[in-house]
Formats: sequence, structure tokens, C-alpha cells
Amino acid sequence: MLNSVNYEPLMKESIRRLRMEGIRLAPMGKSLTSADVERVLTECAAEAGKGIEDFMLRRLVDNIMSKRQALSIPMWLTGFFLDNSVNEVIITGPSKIVLRRSDGKFDTTDDAFDDPLHLLYSLNMILKSKGHAFNTQSPGVYLRIDDQVEMVILMPPLAESQILVSIRFKRGLW
Repeated sequence: MLNSVNYEPLMKESIRRLRMEGIRLAPMGKSLTSADVERVLTECAAEAGKGIEDFMLRRLVDNIMSKRQALSIPMWLTGFFLDNSVNEVIITGPSKIVLRRSDGKFDTTDDAFDDPLHLLYSLNMILKSKGHAFNTQSPGVYLRIDDQVEMVILMPPLAESQILVSIRFKRGLW
């Protein structure tokens, strides 16, 4: 049975899957629900051969959803924020997502958008929620999502041939 002491491996795998599902749902204008988060956590626990107590499952779901709502960002980005070892997400194309870890090392991730339009749509959802939008007169956007997340988006002609994104997380504030 999982308890609050040993749920970290479950959370890492669950967050990875939630990021992937969030990216998959973004072009449809959908976001993950509490039921989706609960399903992913339960599946990951079952695959690890562990049970998860109802109160712990509810606590984990509430924790993930409250952080997502507090940040007002889509689930694919919340998943990166919940991984405390990630300080920055660097996107240099739909399938090129690099994570800068707290130890300064860079890791690639299996997360990917379907195509450049999928990436653009996902970024535009964030911009619209904060009252911004892409346009040809302003191909660069700096967006402070809140005190903990800031984003820089560059499009051509500022970025040579594709959209470039840097999403930085300020840690230690929760």
C-alpha cells in the first residue's frame, strides 16, 4: 500500500503520463479533469503492483488540480511544474523539448506535440488566458504567468525558422 512517504515514484510516472495526455488533448480545446488525474494515478499504482489508499489518492488528485488551477495553465505545463527537479522547459520545435534540471544538467523528454500547429495552439491557449495573442507586429512575447512561472516565446523573424519557447519555474515558493 502506498503512503505519503513512498508515493514519489508514482507521482513521477503519473506526471509524465499527465503531460503526454495534456499535450494530446490540447488541440481539441480540452484539458484533463480530476477524474482523468485519478485514473492515471490509479493505473500507475496498479502497474507498479501497489495499492493506493482512497484518502491518499484524493490528496494527490487535489494537490495536482489545485496547483494547476492556481497557475491557470494547461495540464501539459502543470506536469513540468510539479516535477521539482525541472527549472526550465525549452521548446525548440514540436518534438524537441529539453528540460533544464535544478542541478544544471539538460535532459531530453519523450513529450512531443503532433506538429507545429499543435504547439502553436497550445501556446496560444496560455496566451489567451492571460490576455495576450500572437501577431505579426509582435513576434516575441514575454509572459509572467504568476510569481512562479515566466515564459518567453519567439517566432520568426525573431526566431530563425521555428517557434522557440523558454518556460522558467521559480522553485521554493510553495
